[in-house]
Amino acid sequence: MLYADKRLNLWYVDAEKGTPVKVTTDRYDDPTSGFAETWSPDSKWLTYAKLLENHQRAVFVDSVDSGKESQVTDGISDARYPVFDKGGKSLFFAVSNRRGTLRGLAGCVQLPTPVLRSVYAAVLKKGDPSPVEPQSDEEKAADEKKDSAGGDKGKEADKGKAGEKGKEGDKSKEGEKKESQSRSRLI
Repeated sequence: MLYADKRLNLWYVDAEKGTPVKVTTDRYDDPTSGFAETWSPDSKWLTYAKLLENHQRAVFVDSVDSGKESQVTDGISDARYPVFDKGGKSLFFAVSNRRGTLRGLAGCVQLPTPVLRSVYAAVLKKGDPSPVEPQSDEEKAADEKKDSAGGDKGKEADKGKAGEKGKEGDKSKEGEKKESQSRSRLI
């Protein structure tokens, strides 16, 4: 069981011992969002977002076995709502680079600006594939099929089309010659 108290602490209860274990403490009180804590599928890791000195949230993972906390995001943008994928190999979270515009000096009034977030993914183990591998925009060449005689159907079809175009071109040239001859007769 995972829970946060009113003193900005994140805790979990050790099921075997029945005792609460303190995971971390948030730096500031933020009424817009808490830790947004979640377990990994194997229950060996926790993930959460907590505030840094710059008032931006960063995503962290914490090993239940060792108690070691590791920061996943850089803290330049506001990262929140981390969750593990089904296999526990990747971490998904939402990031906004406009969140800082909402914070002002005490007593100052700011116009509200919309906070837009993008979804990011982080691979947790070096060497694991990315869940969002970039895809190539190059077209794949179609395999040319050979007919039973060993000829190339694609080339034969192209020759046939070229021949038809050549015939159409000859017809249009003949029409132009006839038209110019009939004009010269009229003059």
